[in-house]
Amino acid sequence: MLGIMLIDMQENYTIKEKENLISAQIKLLDYASKKKIPVFTLEYIREGKTIPELQEPLKKVNNHFIKKYNDNAFIKLTNKYLSLHLKDVSEEYILFGDEWNEKAPDNKMLKTLLKKNKINTLILTGIYKCGCVFKTAKGAKKRGYEIFTSDELMDEPKTYYGWYPEKSNHYKTLDELIKRVDSLNIN
Repeated sequence: MLGIMLIDMQENYTIKEKENLISAQIKLLDYASKKKIPVFTLEYIREGKTIPELQEPLKKVNNHFIKKYNDNAFIKLTNKYLSLHLKDVSEEYILFGDEWNEKAPDNKMLKTLLKKNKINTLILTGIYKCGCVFKTAKGAKKRGYEIFTSDELMDEPKTYYGWYPEKSNHYKTLDELIKRVDSLNIN
């Protein structure tokens, strides 16, 4: 089954080429609504809410808001890291992160949501192409998920970052990505 991860589209971030990116994301969320594809909206703790432009489209889909504290959404923070850095954060927000400790256990909340929705393929969209999106893509790939990306679905679409075309199903446009996903009949 197919799922969509909307990564860090939050108020406190500077989003390059914002109008084009948001337009593509709204189109993707409309597609998700029509095809009944679950969406997993990842929000970095302390960086504000998902931007207002995406709030209405997110209400039309089966959306799961998930707070995170670090770039890689698939790894849980370790207790040692928490005690050093998160003394003022309530337990409900301590879900995942810690890309520095590759041996840390998987984030159980995210793992459970993906398993419950029978997700094995993810379309990733968000910011930053070379940061949070990349680390989450790497984490997903390492755990056996098939990844789809598009230049239009990430910030800095003109910046080449070789990992995506080499390690994921990467397309220049969202239309190309959707056409390919539809041809595979993943849902």
